[in-house]
Amino acid sequence: MVIDNIRQNIFDRSQSLAQAALTGLLTTVSSTFTFTIQLFGMLFVAVYLLIDIRRIKAAYLRLAPQRYRHDARDLWDAGSPPPLSLLDRDPGIDHHPGRHCGRSDALWLLGVPYAALRGRHGSP
Repeated sequence: MVIDNIRQNIFDRSQSLAQAALTGLLTTVSSTFTFTIQLFGMLFVAVYLLIDIRRIKAAYLRLAPQRYRHDARDLWDAGSPPPLSLLDRDPGIDHHPGRHCGRSDALWLLGVPYAALRGRHGSP
């Protein structure tokens, strides 16, 4: 009787341990698969945007009414550096004096000089 109880307890504990291990393994595999799919999707969209920037710009300009297309083109040119130059720049530095982009927008709106915050005096 006591030996049967011990055997049953050992069996129950080993079964719950195996179930927990399988649950953890399936969770890990599922999370890895989901992460891989999401990463592929992000890379696919990013590469598409970098490759097809001219057609995207043309579509953007076609959306604007005829009389505002010149302004839309100026806005596009002022607001976006060439895509490949984004890959070789330090994201913490505003490379365009007088134009605030990225994180510096909020600081500029609050009146905090971005160069002073980065410990720089003068232009970057």
